[in-house]
Amino acid sequence: MIIFNLDTLADCEHRRHFVDWHKTDYSIPLCKWKLDYKSFYEASDKDIPIQPVISILNRFEREYEIEIWSARCEICSSKDIRMAFLFERMLS
Repeated sequence: MIIFNLDTLADCEHRRHFVDWHKTDYSIPLCKWKLDYKSFYEASDKDIPIQPVISILNRFEREYEIEIWSARCEICSSKDIRMAFLFERMLS
């Protein structure tokens, strides 16, 4: 069995601006900008597959059982289940 972490399969770059000021458009001054983990996690269902990693996973799938795990917070749990299901469907 090979275990993949969902975060190695999913690209979160589109939501990094919630937790990294340097990923913003700098319209909000740093002194007024605040970390927003709630929004960061709530946007997790918009992550897209990282194709090179999916390709590696596809190669392993031929010989091994694959499981996709996640250690994301509770806000993401139902979204993670849907994402893991979608990624598993991509493998079939």
